[in-house]
Amino acid sequence: MTTAGKSLVEINQKGSAKFLRGGFLMWVVTVFETDTFRCFEYDTKEEAIRTLKAFKNNAILSFTN
Repeated sequence: MTTAGKSLVEINQKGSAKFLRGGFLMWVVTVFETDTFRCFEYDTKEEAIRTLKAFKNNAILSFTN
């Protein structure tokens, strides 16, 4: 993520975030079901991936700041 060429956040190999200029980072697993969807929020990418692996189909991993 960049603003005017300057990174706002650094993410290490374990998925932990270091904020360089404000902001909030959250990893989100969204599970799509027949009539609805559910979202699960995590602080690290590692935690989110563990949950994502538990769902066999219809789930995505994303992040937001």
